Amino acid sequence: MIERNELLTKIRDAFSVNRIVCLLGPRQCGKTTIARELWAENGKKISDEGYFDLESPVDLESLENPELTLKPLEGLIIIDEIQKLPRPFFPVVKLPSRIASVATVFVKDSSKEVIA
Repeated sequence: MIERNELLTKIRDAFSVNRIVCLLGPRQCGKTTIARELWAENGKKISDEGYFDLESPVDLESLENPELTLKPLEGLIIIDEIQKLPRPFFPVVKLPSRIASVATVFVKDSSKEVIA
C-alpha cells in the first residue's frame, strides 16, 4: 500500500510538470480523501471557492458554463466526481490548461469513460 504522504508528494511533483492532475481509481479507494488533504494543505476549506463536488447539484450546475465559473479562479481547483458531468468533459478539462494561474485536480472513478 502506498502511504498518503507519498501520494501527496507524487501529486505535487506532477504539478511541477503539468497544471492538470487526474486521480483515478475504484470506488472507495481514497481519491476524495487525498484531494481534500491536498486542498487543506493549501490552506483551504471545502466551502472555499474552487472545490467542486459534482455529487452536489449546486456545484454541478455551477459548471454548466465552465468559462464563467473557472476563468476567474486562481490557485488550486479540485473537481471531484467529474464523471457526473452530463455532457462531454472537454470544456471543463481544456479550460484550466489555458489559465496560467491554475492547478487542477480531477477526481474520477475508474469507470469506462476516459479523460483524454
